[in-house]
Amino acid sequence: MDSARKTTIIRSSCRNEAKKKAKSINLIKLEEGDISLKQNYRASK
Repeated sequence: MDSARKTTIIRSSCRNEAKKKAKSINLIKLEEGDISLKQNYRASK
């Protein structure tokens, strides 16, 4: 019982870490996209 609980806790914490990483990667991608959009906008003006 205890060992099963430990594995589920470890799994859920790993999932949370993966979600956090995915969120930060998405934010970085969004920021990079914004920068490239702004550069394209300035170039088209």
